[in-house]
Amino acid sequence: MKETQPCTCWESKALPTLNPVILVIDDEEQILQLLEITLRRQGFQVFTASSGQDAVAVLARYRGKVDMVLLDVRMPELDGPDTLAALRQVAPDVRCC
Repeated sequence: MKETQPCTCWESKALPTLNPVILVIDDEEQILQLLEITLRRQGFQVFTASSGQDAVAVLARYRGKVDMVLLDVRMPELDGPDTLAALRQVAPDVRCC
C-alpha cells in the first residue's frame, strides 16, 4: 500500500459558497445513493463513482470543478488509499475525506 497524505479538507482553503462540487466514491450502491441524495439536499453538486478506477476517470473529466472527494476506504481492486494516490496523480491538490 502506498503512503498518502492525510485528509486536509478542514484546513485553510474553504469550500466555495455556491454549490460546491463533491465526488463521492463508494462500491456499495445503497451508500452511494444515500450520500448523493443527502448531499444534494444540502445544496451540493454531486458526482459519483462506484470504484477507484471510475473515480479517477470522473476527476480527470471534471478537473478543476471538483471541490472535495468523499472516499470509501475499503473497496475491491483500488482501495481507498490507492484510489487517493491515483486521484492525486490527476489533481495533486484534491481535498479528500
